Amino acid sequence: MTIEKNVERDKWLRLRFARWLALPISERPEDCRTQGQFAKLVNIPRPKLDDWKREEGFWDEVYKEACNLIGDELNNIVKAMVREATIGSVNAAKLCLSMLDLDRPLKVRIEEPLTVILTKDAEDRTEP
Repeated sequence: MTIEKNVERDKWLRLRFARWLALPISERPEDCRTQGQFAKLVNIPRPKLDDWKREEGFWDEVYKEACNLIGDELNNIVKAMVREATIGSVNAAKLCLSMLDLDRPLKVRIEEPLTVILTKDAEDRTEP
């Protein structure tokens, strides 16, 4: 194998390792849950994985891959959050309001005739 092919293979395996690390252990194949099993599966020395983990930018790659996984599940996450908020979870409700940028304290003002005005900002509003 040429040096260029070795470098390309290393880059590809390094990315595969970052993707693998981003997965929750329960989501990894049953025969590939440990780093030793991963190294054996892709036929590289186990210490090479430690070298990659020490390389600058490696954990940024793992983080990026984890974000991609979350992004793939975002619709399910939001649905679960809304479901929990509607059955009374205060924390889930706060998250929902935060997503809508409605998590700031509301100012309540009561006027005559009995009208309640809610505002998100600290400024008073004169119109209902």
